[in-house]
Amino acid sequence: MLKSLTPEQKKFAAAELKRWFDDERDEPIGDLGVELLLDLIAERIAPFYFNQGVQAARRKVEDGAARLAEDLDVTELPERT
Repeated sequence: MLKSLTPEQKKFAAAELKRWFDDERDEPIGDLGVELLLDLIAERIAPFYFNQGVQAARRKVEDGAARLAEDLDVTELPERT
């Protein structure tokens, strides 16, 4: 369920990968190689990062819900029976 990159984001990512290959590996990578590498990252690696973000968001929501429940418990008035 990952969204595709915008053309601008894809262009930026491709330029970063090209720069990394040139600077770190001292070897050029062509446009096709970069596109295939970006596709590989999107299909096989990005889901790990995406899922970490979902899990972090879930924890935030659960923590917020727990705090809200505590606040509601404190504000509840005693009932006389």
